[in-house]
Amino acid sequence: VLLDRTSPHGTMCSAAVDDVRGGELAVEHLLSLGHRRIAFVNGPITIRQCADRRKGARRAVRLAGLAYRDVLVEVTNPTLNADGGEAALNTLLADERPPTAIFCVNDITALGVLRGLRRRGLSVPEDVALVGYDDVEFAGLLATPLTSIRQPKYQLGRAAADLLLAEAAQGQDHRHQQLLFQPELVVRASSAG
Repeated sequence: VLLDRTSPHGTMCSAAVDDVRGGELAVEHLLSLGHRRIAFVNGPITIRQCADRRKGARRAVRLAGLAYRDVLVEVTNPTLNADGGEAALNTLLADERPPTAIFCVNDITALGVLRGLRRRGLSVPEDVALVGYDDVEFAGLLATPLTSIRQPKYQLGRAAADLLLAEAAQGQDHRHQQLLFQPELVVRASSAG
C-alpha cells in the first residue's frame, strides 16, 4: 500500500491527497484577495508533491484568466526547511517587482518566510500575505496564525491501514484501490487580516 502517493498503473493500493487541488486552493485564495504578484516557494520538482502543488498553483492562475508567467514567480527551496524559506524570501525581496503574497510548499518553509518578513519589519498580511501547506500543529499557534492547506492526515493513515488489512485478508481476490483525499483551505490571519 502506497501512502501519500498514487500507484502509477493501479498495480498497488494507494491512499493519497490531491496535491494539485491543494496548490490550486492556495493560489485561488490569494487571487480572490486581489493579489496579482504571487510567489511560490517550492521544493525540488523531482518530489511529486512539489510538482503537483506547482501544477495546481498554475492551474488556479490559468482558470482566473491570467497568464501564470505574469502572476507567479517561483523560487526553489532545496532543503524544504525554515532556513531555506528565509533564503527564498531574500531572493524574492530583491526582485524589482516583489510579491504581495507568498505560497509555500509546506508550513516549515512558510515559518522561515514569516521569520524573514518579521526581521525586515514587514507585516503579515498587510505587507505580504502568506499561505503554507500541511496545516501542521503549530500553524494556528503562531503570533500571526498561518493560513494553510490541511491534509486529512488521520483519514489518510486510517485508509492506508484498512487497505493493507483488506489486501492481507483477501489474498488473490483482492482488487487494488486508489483513494484520493481532498485537501482543505484553512484561512487564518496570515492571509486575511
